[in-house]
Amino acid sequence: MKTREAKTLSEIDTMRESEWLSSVDILATGKEKLSLVISGLQIHEGAEMGDGRKIDGGSISFTGVKRKLLLNSTNRKTLRRLFGDSADDIIGKKVTVYVDHSVRGVGGVKVDGLRLRAPDGK
Repeated sequence: MKTREAKTLSEIDTMRESEWLSSVDILATGKEKLSLVISGLQIHEGAEMGDGRKIDGGSISFTGVKRKLLLNSTNRKTLRRLFGDSADDIIGKKVTVYVDHSVRGVGGVKVDGLRLRAPDGK
């Protein structure tokens, strides 16, 4: 085992082993939002979550980003409104991924979630 001093809690958060993009990843950049280019649209059957749950659903991947964003209904609707329904229309497009601090989590508790919107300035 190798041990070193951490400079921030965010540094520790980003070390988690997950294939899914989260608000922690965005906040660890020191920003609340990132402009990213969509590089893929995927379907997952039995995708394992960090808590061990398995889900069926979709995700998008981004150029230069290791983790994928799971698509909840809000983000699917946003993509469809911005670009249409076809993967051909979505892949290669730029979006802003931002942290929304008022997403309702389990039990109605507010949590940080990721949302999509048109690229800034458009």
